[in-house]
Amino acid sequence: MEIINFQNKDIRTIDKDGETWYSVIDVIDVLTDSKNARAYWNTLKFRLRKAQMKCLQIVSSSNCLLLIIKCD
Repeated sequence: MEIINFQNKDIRTIDKDGETWYSVIDVIDVLTDSKNARAYWNTLKFRLRKAQMKCLQIVSSSNCLLLIIKCD
């Protein structure tokens, strides 16, 4: 695991199979004014599922939820 700093906030990353994966909660914390990034993420997941986003896949892996977005 590597931690990068963006706008004076830390974002956790991990390299897997030649790809860099970022912590969604950390990214949300950097990009929004939310006081609770985890609650923001939970609300976002609910709304995306409700909208039935075709390019969105939320999977459970190693006791954490991963957001996978593959849009053409």
